[in-house]
Amino acid sequence: MEHHSGEMVLLLPQERRDERAEKIIADSLTDFFTSQFHFHHDKCRKKLNKGILLFVTGVIIMLLNSWVSYHSKQSFLIIGLKVLLEPAGWFLLWAAFDFLVYDFSELKKERNFYKKLSEMHIHFKSS
Repeated sequence: MEHHSGEMVLLLPQERRDERAEKIIADSLTDFFTSQFHFHHDKCRKKLNKGILLFVTGVIIMLLNSWVSYHSKQSFLIIGLKVLLEPAGWFLLWAAFDFLVYDFSELKKERNFYKKLSEMHIHFKSS
């Protein structure tokens, strides 16, 4: 037997009940919720990968900036490079943290909502 995380009961007056149509509707709703769950699951995975990429890129830029500072004489070119690298590194790090802490949790809530809906047993009862 399948595991269901809950039930969704749709009420209809007895005279409007049609078992065949109800089965089609319940199956269609389950398919819709399942497709939405997969859509949001893929979206979460892609966004998480993007957040991790931002973070890694920021760390690499900050390390490059540190290496340039440590191994070079102060020249106009080096100072200009540092002026470009340092804010870029900090921006990427903060953007990654902002996404991973705030935006990603909202995406996970939406994904989990559709996961629960997709696992529900949907059936009709007379009102």
